[in-house]
Amino acid sequence: MPVWQQKYISAIRMIRILHPDVPDYVFNEHISNRNSDIFGSFGWNSDYSDRSVMKLKKGDKVIITTGKDKGKQGKIEKILPERHAVLVAGMNLYKRHVKRRDEKNPGGIVDIPRPLDTGKVALVCPSCKQPTRVGYEVSKSGKVRICRKCGKRI
Repeated sequence: MPVWQQKYISAIRMIRILHPDVPDYVFNEHISNRNSDIFGSFGWNSDYSDRSVMKLKKGDKVIITTGKDKGKQGKIEKILPERHAVLVAGMNLYKRHVKRRDEKNPGGIVDIPRPLDTGKVALVCPSCKQPTRVGYEVSKSGKVRICRKCGKRI
């Protein structure tokens, strides 16, 4: 346990001694939950990540903005909202050495697609053909995605 966390726990214990009327579950929650320490929540386990919206959909055409496949375009095969990632067809391929199992599985070097973070891709607008951010327009039929550059519906 880091030193700062030990000091934090000892401070909570001191507050518990000074304020005995406060219920125990208030203090136990702070001590047991490592993601909500005095500096706030970090990483995928934070509360904010559960509430965030995925603006990309399966079948959208995207362009990769960073990494080894920068500038390449492809369609989204799968959305992984819990990881804030998308699987793009033919992009972010990695090699895996597979051992021979039997006649049906000969083994060898296999290309495996890995998911890309949503911050590393940009949606390509079907009308203006430019990488864009996604906006929303509320109408009588419901919420509709729009292109931030040309303003047309996606």
